[in-house]
Parts: sequence; C-alpha cells; structure tokens
Amino acid sequence: MQTLASHLEDRLDSQAHLYGRVAIRIAELIEHGTLRPGERVPSVRKLSEREGVSISTVTQAYRTLENQGLIEARPQSGYYVRALRWLPPPEPEITWPERRATTVCFPPPSRYTMRRVLPVNPS
Repeated sequence: MQTLASHLEDRLDSQAHLYGRVAIRIAELIEHGTLRPGERVPSVRKLSEREGVSISTVTQAYRTLENQGLIEARPQSGYYVRALRWLPPPEPEITWPERRATTVCFPPPSRYTMRRVLPVNPS
C-alpha cells in the first residue's frame, strides 16, 4: 500500500523542473485540505525562503497552479486558493424506444357513446 509520503515522492520524482516540484507541494496542500478555498497561500518571498529556491521559481510555480485553476492572484494582495466551481451534472443521454410494432385496441362502443349524425345535403 502506498503512503501519502511515498505518493508525494513519486509525483516529485516525475517532475523534472524545480518550479514543478514546488507547484506539486502546494497542490498537495490544497488537495489534502491544509490550504482551504479562500485562504491565502504563502507569499512568494516566504515560500522561496522556506523551500530554498529563487523568487522566479516560486512565481513560475504559482503561474502553473493558476493555469490549473487551483489558485488565483489578487492584485496587491497575493495568491489565494481558488474556490471549486460548481459544475452542473452531465446531461442525460437521449434514449429511443425500441422500434417494434404495437397493437392498439379500442374498446367496443358503449350505449353511453354519443354519435354525431351529420345532416344530408339534398343537393
């Protein structure tokens, strides 16, 4: 059975770029609920210090997460975890009834059935 730590290591090993590894770390925090929708993610400077990478690496990681729809930039405020958008349920599939003959029966006329008698034109 794969643990969360080994799963994270597998994802990190598959990513060649450093900014991709940083993006995966932040994405994991979002996916596991450590960072919740509407919360501010660490600032670019704080994350670069904490991860030991350049500011441009963190900026590229945040751009990647923005493109994936996980975070959003707010001017003069920073980056925030994006709220999940509501998606409508998929449209139901159109089904057609089987093509087969159908027998239709009419009940016999009853004494309560009214009949319309048309006048005969003598012309």
